[in-house]
Amino acid sequence: MTDPDNDDCADIEAADANDAIAESADSHAVHEGPVDEPEAPSDWHARSYLVLALVFGLVSALFVPPSQVLDEAAHWSRVWQLSNGNIIADSTTDEITGYEVNAGTYPACVQEYMDHFVQAAQEPEPFHISEFWQEPDGCNGRPAQRRVGEAMGTYSVWSYPGQVVGVSLGRLLHLPIPWIFHLGRLCGLALTVALGWFAIRMATRGKGILMFVGLAPIALMGSAGYSADGIVISAMMLAAAYATRFSEPRYTMTNRQLALLVGALSALILTKPPYVLMLLLLLCFHPQALGSRVRTKRLLGAAAGLIVLLTVIWSKVSTPAEAVLVFRPGV
Repeated sequence: MTDPDNDDCADIEAADANDAIAESADSHAVHEGPVDEPEAPSDWHARSYLVLALVFGLVSALFVPPSQVLDEAAHWSRVWQLSNGNIIADSTTDEITGYEVNAGTYPACVQEYMDHFVQAAQEPEPFHISEFWQEPDGCNGRPAQRRVGEAMGTYSVWSYPGQVVGVSLGRLLHLPIPWIFHLGRLCGLALTVALGWFAIRMATRGKGILMFVGLAPIALMGSAGYSADGIVISAMMLAAAYATRFSEPRYTMTNRQLALLVGALSALILTKPPYVLMLLLLLCFHPQALGSRVRTKRLLGAAAGLIVLLTVIWSKVSTPAEAVLVFRPGV
């Protein structure tokens, strides 16, 4: 005869043992498979970059005199031309050399606004901030001016996307020339800082290096002025960030991310063709970065080939038939 009380105790002990085994199995199941590492540093570096870039970028955009960013007078003319829809720069025959060179026709005040600061930079007196917002007198009714801008013809919308948007918007709203000028600066700053912030967030290594590259004076002044340097540096930051991220097997690139990478590299290389060497970063990508080895090779190879083809075509289309003399005889 068995004791019913003993049987009940045995059943309870067996049930407890089964529950413990089940809990242990569940616990092990939760931790199976790879676990993504936390990326807390990304937020810290990205936030620091965003705050510092905006603060110092705004100081540069609003307080650096017009024309005092490297080659800004020429870039300003090209951006104005692009806001007219001239993707390919106009050209004319240089009366001094006889060569076919890039040129454009501009409203008188567009050039006079910039010429004032170019001339003032040669004088010992300091700039006055109030002058930054003063439009030249008698803008209306004067004929347009034809200007030669030799070295700017190879640059186009992808070289100054933010600035072109700002100038186009200012012209659409019929703002005064100084307001249009500064709106273009601010839009250029906003776009390049956004790309830099995104690049730092995407990077899995070297976040601090990317942050300091983006905060370099040449990067901030190029971003907050009329220059191609801002988009060049932010595009390089994004390409480098993607190379760190998608060199790791745990990350798979989406079609949207691939399109953004192709866009950034295209803007970079079409603006500065020698930077075609940046395509070597694609070799850092994991063999299955786009899902499979075959798909990854095909898509990255096609992307590189497309960028090179566009660069060759643009170089042929945008360059005048005759060689351009940067230093012209007698000038």
